[in-house]
Formats: sequence, C-alpha cells, structure tokens
Amino acid sequence: MRPELNGALAALSVVAVSLLAVVGIAVLGWVLAADHSSLAAMFDVAILGWLAVHLVPIQTVGGWIWLPPLLLTAALVWWAYRVGRTSLRRSTFYAKGARWRLIATALASYAGAATLLALVASGGEVGVPVWLVPIAAAMVFGAGFVPAVARTTGTWRDWTSRIPTQLVTEGRAAVRGLLALAGGAGLALLVALVGSWTELQQLWSDLRPGFSGTAVLVLGCVAYLPTAVVWTASFLLGSGIELGSAGAVTPFAATTAELPGFPLFAAIPDGVSGWYLAGFLLPVIAGIVTATSVTGGQRSAGVRARMMARLRAAGIAAVAAGVVGALTHGTMGGALSGLGPPLVLFPLALLFWFGVGAAAVTTVESARLGRLLPRRFRGKTDRGSSAAVDDRTGTIQVVTPDEQAGPEWTSDRTVVLAEEHAQDLGR
Repeated sequence: MRPELNGALAALSVVAVSLLAVVGIAVLGWVLAADHSSLAAMFDVAILGWLAVHLVPIQTVGGWIWLPPLLLTAALVWWAYRVGRTSLRRSTFYAKGARWRLIATALASYAGAATLLALVASGGEVGVPVWLVPIAAAMVFGAGFVPAVARTTGTWRDWTSRIPTQLVTEGRAAVRGLLALAGGAGLALLVALVGSWTELQQLWSDLRPGFSGTAVLVLGCVAYLPTAVVWTASFLLGSGIELGSAGAVTPFAATTAELPGFPLFAAIPDGVSGWYLAGFLLPVIAGIVTATSVTGGQRSAGVRARMMARLRAAGIAAVAAGVVGALTHGTMGGALSGLGPPLVLFPLALLFWFGVGAAAVTTVESARLGRLLPRRFRGKTDRGSSAAVDDRTGTIQVVTPDEQAGPEWTSDRTVVLAEEHAQDLGR
C-alpha cells in the first residue's frame, strides 16, 4: 500500500472511531432526555464536544469556553498511537522519505476532516475559530501517531540516542516525582469529595438530573478527573486555584464564588483550615522522590554535582507542570473567565518545593559523608577538589576540578577505607 493512502486511511479511521464514540454519548443523552431537541442540533453538540477533546475553544454568547476533558484527549492520543502501529505493521517496509510522506498525509487528512466538521457545526450563536481547528487537531492526533511510526521504524531510537544520558536520568526522576505528587493529589481529592458528601447530595437534589443526566454527569466527572487532580495539586503546592473574577482559593484564603452545579466543584474548599498547611508535606515528599531517583546515576559524584543534578530534575518537573497547568487552566465565560492553576505561580511553587526536597536529601548525604570520612583525611583534599563516598564499594574518591569537568568523572586518587579506619565507619 502506498504510504500516502495508508496515512490517509489511518487518519480517517481515528476520526471515525473517536467521532462515533462522542456521537454515541450524545445520542444516549438525547434519547433518554425528557425534552428532545432536533436531531441536527444534537449532532452539532456532538461535533462541538469532539472539537473540545482536540483542545479547540468554543465561542458562545456568554464568551469563550475552553476547558478540555483531558482524559478523553489522552484516550484519543492513545488510539492514534495504536492505529499508527497497526498501519505500519500491515504495510511493507517504508524508506525514510516514504515514512515522512506517510506522516504528512495522515496529519493533513486529519486536519482536513476536523476543519470540515468545524464548518458543519459552526453557525448561529455557537462557533469555533476555524483557523485553529486544523492546527489543534493535527497536534493531538500527531502526539500519538508520529511516535508510533517512529518507534515502529526505529527512528525513535535514533532520536532518543542523541539525548545525553544524564538528562534522560533527570527526566525520569522528574516523572517519578510528578507521579508521586499526582497520586497524593488524587488521594486528597477523594478525601475532599467524601468530606463534601452533604454538599453533593444537596447538589443532586437541586439538579434532579434523571437517568440520562446522571449518566452525563458521571461521564463528565470521569473525563475531567485529571483536571481535578491538577487543581488539587496546585492547591497543595500553595499556588491555589483561580476562580475567575471571584479571586482564588488557597490554603491561606477562601472565596465565596458562585460555581456551576458540577459535582467536582464540591471539592473546592469554602473556608480556611490549619490542616491545609499539612498538605505542604506532599510536594516535599514528591521532591524527595525526585532527588533520590537522581542519586542512581550520581553515586560517585560530589555533593555539589548531585545537588545540581537534582535542581535540573526539579526544573524539568516545573516545565512539565507549567505545560499541564496551561492545559487545565480554562475559561467558562463571564465571571468564570479564568479557572484553574495560576499559569506562573503553579510551576514556580513546584520548583520551590522540589528544591526543598533536593536540599533535604543532599544535606543528609553530606552529613553522612562527613561521618564516614576518616578524621585525618578531613580537610586534606586539594583546593577545589571533592570527596565523595561510593555507596556500592564503601570507598572515598578524591576528584580534582579537572576530573570533575568530565561527563562521568572517575579518579585513580581513591582512598580505600582500610582496617585502621573501620571504627570510623561504625560511628
């Protein structure tokens, strides 16, 4: 099969499956609803929902609406990845130029289909920026399809082999710390929802959603669960949650903003409690997880080198948090024109707490190094040299500044802890 045809078929299959899933949910709600709108209006709503999954803002009479359901977006990226792998496996081997034609055709086909759907759904009081649709759709689809093609053909290995090993180690450490933070935030969100059970019951009685409305609310809560976790993490970091013109809610201040009747909003605190300050332990623990993960690649490095590596990992985590925070910072028009983590304060707060965790781990290691060094050896290193204990061999390495300049320095000037210093090790 020619790569152009293969790419177009792969893209259109992703469009068909994802649109069918969204339309199926819309049809279910339409059938079970008490008051039926027109069938055309139902399809327009389904298409607008499909575009929202692709990070496309929607313009209404009350203003812009942009708060993408990230779980559905992640599911679409995963499906594009699976389709990309399958399309390569059922085809003959493509040369490098043919691979790029495959990718370009797939992206163009997907962008074209999304633009056509946007033109169909736009009109009247609701619309979308048509110029942005092909860009956003191609980015979401490409986030799954391009890595799939690259991994299947071996190009991904060529790309990643150019990244320095130390940077890969620091990036993995940052991911571990972010996962620890997300896990703790998810647990805190669950506790908050359980604590707001009375408010949830009152909300349900006020909405009276019925069977179809209940199904839509449950699906909506599941789709926005990652967004709620990120908002909770921002609160625990101290940067808080912005609530439009009503201000923000933080561990130090609350707001009485009128929020839409959505179950997840019930977890937003409406007061201040001293227990909220205990949440600061979570980002510190996540920072410690990141710092200790960096240690694996820095066992023979000096204290300063380890600290710098941990700070770089914290910086990588802060950049990732800034991207995720931007994806979860949305608008619902009117007084709720800005919702979510502060775009600047959120990554800065994460960088601060991860830095605290890095400093704590490095301080403990430095104190341990001081206890392990023999007394007659302390202070005897050359000016600018570093002494570090290898955790695996129990040796002290003395490294000069010239040797530290190497990517993974080692030194022949190694002082082995002999039997005469065994008593110092036991202290």
